[in-house]
Amino acid sequence: MIPVALHAQLPDSVRRERGREPFVTKRDLAAAGGVLAASALASLLDREIYRAFQDTGVQESRHLRNGAELFNYLQETYLTLGGLAAYGVGRVTKQRALADVGFHVAEAVFVASLGSQAIRGPLGRARPTTNEGRDQYDFHPFQGFGEFKYRAFPSIHSASGFAAASVIAREAAERWPKQKGWIAPVAYALAATPGLSRMYLGQHWFSDVVMGAGIGLVAGQRVVTFNHRNPHNVVNRFFLGRGGSSEATTVKVGFERRF
Repeated sequence: MIPVALHAQLPDSVRRERGREPFVTKRDLAAAGGVLAASALASLLDREIYRAFQDTGVQESRHLRNGAELFNYLQETYLTLGGLAAYGVGRVTKQRALADVGFHVAEAVFVASLGSQAIRGPLGRARPTTNEGRDQYDFHPFQGFGEFKYRAFPSIHSASGFAAASVIAREAAERWPKQKGWIAPVAYALAATPGLSRMYLGQHWFSDVVMGAGIGLVAGQRVVTFNHRNPHNVVNRFFLGRGGSSEATTVKVGFERRF
């Protein structure tokens, strides 16, 4: 008696299930190009926005100062640790959805941070405080690797925040559709605060924050899409168990032949 199962799936479904889909696709590269174009346009407003944030009345506001210093902590290290903490709790308590979402948040923040570092080091854009906001096109190629003041573009705070928010919003839409109406707006509102705080503190131009937000959005969306289409990839199997992502579904049509 030999059971034989035939899986009736579209070719691309088979390719995705076997993990052959590349992590970075042409669509992702096109999205990154759009983000870069948006950032270039935003740079035209950099000096004016910098001056608005550095206005004496704005800077002397105790509430704004306290808020900026608070949200400044929403950065890659704490967001990654938060995601891993949620993952750990989910694994220990056997809440598969919590483990998935937490781990995907950590993944997305890592990808967004790594991508941002790969850009800012070679580019070497000067932070606004370096030239007192006079020149947003002050670049020092490759000096970003060794000099903090030449690591403005893009904002990793912004990239990390939007990467985490993008994952949470997307996962909520797929797992808890009735709750997505409030989860997504809250997540993205919080994601905007680190970039705004960095602008208030004079560490980033407006275009740095725009580029960082775009990188975070692309990274978060891609991490969720890739893991849901390739639920049994090596990373998922190692960290989430043999079942991969809990959202993985496969339509199967089969029959048995008995001899």
